[in-house]
Parts: sequence; structure tokens; C-alpha cells
Amino acid sequence: AAVAHEALRPAFSQRQQHIRESARALAAALRAAGADLWPAAIDGHMLLLDTAGCPAVLAADRLEAAGVLADPLPILHGRNLLRLGVQPAVARGMGPEQMPAIARLVLDAIGEFPGLAASRSAMHFFPSKTLPP
Repeated sequence: AAVAHEALRPAFSQRQQHIRESARALAAALRAAGADLWPAAIDGHMLLLDTAGCPAVLAADRLEAAGVLADPLPILHGRNLLRLGVQPAVARGMGPEQMPAIARLVLDAIGEFPGLAASRSAMHFFPSKTLPP
């Protein structure tokens, strides 16, 4: 009941909107750098980054060493994917303005692997609730 009451407050809606805006800003910054993104999760609060030639588990380890948490989804639909969420950054006071710096940090931490640079020219970001076939 307390959670439902909290969700009805305007501050909750504003925070959720801020999270979605931050996710869109992160997606735009990653795409601008040539990253390959796969469909976003429900309501666009989360991104799936295709790590191409870098195994998702290794990419997640590199990100963790840089202070960024990401969940590896190795070989999902034939792709190495990392799940990136913006909620922790927003909870710490960050917003859309900080997402380009976070995108650079993510891509620098993962590094260059065969296939990653090539995949950066074909970018996909689908802010929908369903995965394409």
C-alpha cells in the first residue's frame, strides 16, 4: 500500500520521467559514438549495448573495474549484450547532461575489439517494449 501511495505522488512521476530522459540521452550519446544498441527495456529506462567482438562477461568486468555496473547477457538472440540502467546514476543526482560522459566511460572501459568498431556504424535503438524478430 505504501508503494502504491508513493507512485501516485507527482515527485514519483517526475523522477520516472527524468530516468527516461536520462536513458534517451545515454542512448543518443552511445549512438553518436557509433555503439550498437538493441531494444530498450520497458519504458525505455534501460539499454542493451551490443558488445560485438567483446564477450559480454568480459565487458561487464571491465565496466565494473571502471565503477559502472552492467549485467552481461551473453549470446542473447545471437548477440553479446550488456544491460545498462540509468536509475543508479539518477539516484545520485545525475541526469541527461551527464550521460555523454557516462557513454564515453562505458566505451573507453570496454575498449576496442575486432567487430566492435565495425558494428559502431550500424546502430540500432528501439525504444519499445518488444524485441524485433
